Amino acid sequence: MSEGPSKKKTTRRDVLKLAGAAALGAAGTAALGAPRVLAAGSGNTIAMYFTPQRVLDTRGTPKIGHGAETVIGPYVVPGGTFMWSDYYGIIGNLTATSWTGPGWLSVRQGGSTWDPVTGVSNVNFAGAFGGWANFFICRFGSTTIPPGKVSDGTIIIRSGGAPTNFIIDLFGFLGPDQ
Repeated sequence: MSEGPSKKKTTRRDVLKLAGAAALGAAGTAALGAPRVLAAGSGNTIAMYFTPQRVLDTRGTPKIGHGAETVIGPYVVPGGTFMWSDYYGIIGNLTATSWTGPGWLSVRQGGSTWDPVTGVSNVNFAGAFGGWANFFICRFGSTTIPPGKVSDGTIIIRSGGAPTNFIIDLFGFLGPDQ
């Protein structure tokens, strides 16, 4: 199609993905409250839930402390028979709550090792607020893929700083076309 400043050729697939994402946004606006919408024109690329599904809420359990990690998933997809491992990644919201001081939470793909040089924080928290939240997109792990699946269906949450509880809400999945 065309070449941008980075000399990368824009392919038909890139254009379809962008159009699919735009159609998903328009469909979501028109069908707010619908349980699920698929991106138009791109196969089964993104499965979105317009009523977010609570996947995990650690309130009432011990807090995750500095340097600790929790592996999340795989779970059965809400309202279906598929497993998280039938998808490449997750679109969700991570909320820190009930912390004891300043800190951060990070999301990364299952089976990967934390690198303090390149690791990122997805949510930073401090102060006397009830919770800090942030939207995230993360690829599932690929080191131990079960037969017939496309990923291992897991992500890892890592904590830095003060101990905290956290919540994960599911908005959608990245399908096999990603």
